[in-house]
Amino acid sequence: MGDGGTNGLSLCWGVEAGHADPDHTARVLVLLRDGALQGGALGDPQQARATLRRATEELLTAAERSSRSD
Repeated sequence: MGDGGTNGLSLCWGVEAGHADPDHTARVLVLLRDGALQGGALGDPQQARATLRRATEELLTAAERSSRSD
């Protein structure tokens, strides 16, 4: 499982949560993290943090709904 490009912790979370597509969820979490790191370095760190928090909450809420509907 995993393609070497995903974060192991994110992938484990997806599997443990019973997410239908944990590999995809892990890749999205890594992209969000990487984007927040760059956004914080190049722009406003507080805005990057707030955006990361909101996007992560939305992703996890969607993942939770998806796992309940399966």
